[in-house]
Amino acid sequence: MIIRKLNINNQLPNGQKPSFNKLQRLVVHQDGCIRLINFEHIEYIKADSNYCHIHLINHERLLISKTLKGLLEDLDNTFIRTHKSYIANMRHMAIYNIKDSLIRMSSGAYVTVSRTNKSLVKDLMT
Repeated sequence: MIIRKLNINNQLPNGQKPSFNKLQRLVVHQDGCIRLINFEHIEYIKADSNYCHIHLINHERLLISKTLKGLLEDLDNTFIRTHKSYIANMRHMAIYNIKDSLIRMSSGAYVTVSRTNKSLVKDLMT
């Protein structure tokens, strides 16, 4: 890992700003605070209109004002969109029931898989 020193003005060379995105964390604004969530702590995300429920592995659930599409852009390639309402973290997938189109996550929760994403999920799980 390369660590760059900040100059006196707290800026990187060429006017770049330090970024938390490279730290594999999701930045969540909640109750007037900024919370950094490690990607490996996110089990799955469920859409609710223009909001999302982020389900963490410690059974905590966060509600944020962001679309699923917008969140997917902030996450790394271990997250896949299984359905129009779900993003699942592949690190926490335990069982894929092909017949019922459901993924059982490590916590026991179920995530739906759409018909169009069935083959993608099956390929990733095998």
